[in-house]
Amino acid sequence: MRILQTLPVVLLILFADSCGKSSQTPVPSSADTSGSPAQPREPEAPLVLPGEASRFVNEGVAEYRQGRYHDAAASFEKARNLVPADPRVSGLLGTSLLQAKRYTPAQAEFRRILTIHPDAVEPRLGLARIGIRLGDYEMATPLFREVLQRDPDNLQALYNLGMLRYRAGDYAESRDLLSRLIILKPDLPDAHYTLGLAYARLNQDAKAEEELHRAVTLAPQNSQAHFQLASLYVRQEKREAAAKEQEIFKRLWDRQAADRAAEGKARELYLAGDYAGAIQEYIRLLEINPQSGRFELGRGQCFLKMGRKDEALAALQKAVALDPKLSDAHFLLAVLYQERGEALQSERERQTFEALEAISENKTGF
Repeated sequence: MRILQTLPVVLLILFADSCGKSSQTPVPSSADTSGSPAQPREPEAPLVLPGEASRFVNEGVAEYRQGRYHDAAASFEKARNLVPADPRVSGLLGTSLLQAKRYTPAQAEFRRILTIHPDAVEPRLGLARIGIRLGDYEMATPLFREVLQRDPDNLQALYNLGMLRYRAGDYAESRDLLSRLIILKPDLPDAHYTLGLAYARLNQDAKAEEELHRAVTLAPQNSQAHFQLASLYVRQEKREAAAKEQEIFKRLWDRQAADRAAEGKARELYLAGDYAGAIQEYIRLLEINPQSGRFELGRGQCFLKMGRKDEALAALQKAVALDPKLSDAHFLLAVLYQERGEALQSERERQTFEALEAISENKTGF
């Protein structure tokens, strides 16, 4: 179970710049000097939120980061009522409703903003996520396709649609989508992992082995990739290689299970607000298992709660180095880098986070 539930990082970073401002958005002049007939146009979202809307958004972000999604949605709804055409506020509201498992009003909000911004990508991604949560993959699939029509390099859509097509048995399209993704994001272990599965289903064992090896190179702690390599070698009657991968899988699986069990006390201290005590527990756990990205992530979250951002940054950097699949760590790094003015690093972490927002239950084997 995650301690921190993540807010869509694009929206959070946007509001990091705008929410603290209280000035009203200038009203555009109604004069038209172009000489052309007036044409209906899409309502424009404010570049700067009005003061009251900004306050509600800040309240909602604070509630969201504590996992209080119902309260966050209530605050975002108040902001939305003040700026109904702002797609960022709508996205925050829709995502909070989704996280609160209030899928019907979340769908209504995403659909509402699409009537105002019919080419917007984020509401379609929101609706697709709801489809995935509800197990309605037939609803999610065309939405991801619509996203790719508007944004062909959208990492979330490429990955999730690739996963869905794998699940549907369309291994060729899954391969094609994930191949496009790894060109854009070559350091994403899960993309190589699922691409390896697709190649295996297509009986392209050499390419399957290559992609699975890339997955474990990028994420040595990925126990499932080692398991799939073992399965591949069994099929190829490479018994020695299969036994080696099976042993690695078992060792990693047992250690990951032990890490999850051992983290219980640290998590309890964190949730109780004893961040210093939680840090000491994570330090003790890291002495036992210094290769645990989960424990470094826990330290980073505690440091953030204590306002010790430099130490948080160092811990989170270690976390993603040890386990690149920790989406929470990438999310927090994106925000920290943004605050430090390191735009390139923030964008890199944002892209990694978005690509990791995928369909974990679809990681099926052979």
